[in-house]
Amino acid sequence: MDAIERALSMPAVSPAQLEGALEAACDVPALVREGDALEAAIRLAVLGGGKRLRPALCIAMYHFAGGGSAAGGTDNDNDNDTAAERARVTSVAVALELLHCASLVLDDLPCMDDDALRRGRPAVHAAHGPDTAMLAAAWLAMRAVESVALLAASSAAARPSSCAQDADILLRFARAGQAMARGQHLDLALTGGLQPPDESTVQAVHRGKTGELICAAAVCGALLARAQPEVVGAAQRCGTALGRAFQIADDLVDATRSCEDAGKPVGQDGPALRPTYVRAVGVQESRARVGQLLAEAQAALDDVAGAGDAAGMRALIQLVAVYGGQSL
Repeated sequence: MDAIERALSMPAVSPAQLEGALEAACDVPALVREGDALEAAIRLAVLGGGKRLRPALCIAMYHFAGGGSAAGGTDNDNDNDTAAERARVTSVAVALELLHCASLVLDDLPCMDDDALRRGRPAVHAAHGPDTAMLAAAWLAMRAVESVALLAASSAAARPSSCAQDADILLRFARAGQAMARGQHLDLALTGGLQPPDESTVQAVHRGKTGELICAAAVCGALLARAQPEVVGAAQRCGTALGRAFQIADDLVDATRSCEDAGKPVGQDGPALRPTYVRAVGVQESRARVGQLLAEAQAALDDVAGAGDAAGMRALIQLVAVYGGQSL
């Protein structure tokens, strides 16, 4: 069982439940005719691959923060509460992955990173054309917002005390989406520059393109668990460090791994003069940064006495370590 499966193999949402919910979320309303290329593009973007890191992080942090404590209940009230909680967590986990997949569709476009392969298969624009790919990305982003908005609406009636947390979750989604646009724009503006970027500039790119959504996943997990402010703060620090570590690890994958191993085109960042950590500080220093950031992520968790199960979070930290060539 790999780290993502360990993080998901917890009472809240299983891997099979998550995949089933993602497939259901990809159903396009009947106003789009059966067999339409838009639905095919949406399904290609989401289904049949992917690390599922962001939903796994949300679920793992939910359990770390004490969520899912009713999972072992046997009476009807507990069963109903558990089902409602599972639906809440699933909605946010699905929304995180949909927004992430929307960003990948856009990243791969010829006018962006110009990648024809994603997850070992043709990128959405390569299979269905850039116009359909852009529409699929827009649909996925709005479907993610809808998922969270429906959660907030249902909670307002069933549990008014959750309204503040749900509003915070929705706000974090909106800000993560805005950050991804800013980060991609900065990445494009800096690509091709002959002068290697400094570390702070690369951090700004990473924070926007990847870091904000990964951090949001961690914080949303704590908010779903109705954690105390100090635990939410620890989730924020852990998510920030994990987001930075993961994107540096991704830069290392491009510089040091094969296309077959990575499941996507690699070896492109250097020739394109993209603003990566490897270009800013080199391979060895980038690996050192991953190790430092993962230690910060673990320290953030150690700062609070988690009320729940930390196994999922430990597994995800180890996953990012392996991805970045670390040994923890």
